[in-house]
Amino acid sequence: MNSIQFVKHPLKENDTIESVAQELAISSEYLQLIHNLNVEVYDRLKSTKGNFPSHLTEVYIHKATFDAFIETENVGRPKNNSILEYHPIK
Repeated sequence: MNSIQFVKHPLKENDTIESVAQELAISSEYLQLIHNLNVEVYDRLKSTKGNFPSHLTEVYIHKATFDAFIETENVGRPKNNSILEYHPIK
């Protein structure tokens, strides 16, 4: 059986739900859904618009989404000098 993997995507100071979703080429509704499946009630995204809760430093995303983002960001970079890496959640 194949398992679905998630990774944590770090949030930057001025990130909004919409800006992170746009950066990852996903809808803000999908970002909210995936993140909320992986967190406790107090860490859930209550809306698909606006700022993240102030205490959050990262958001959960589907590993396939992150892989596609990494691939796009690394286009044209030397193989031994990738701009981003991910670490699966254990």
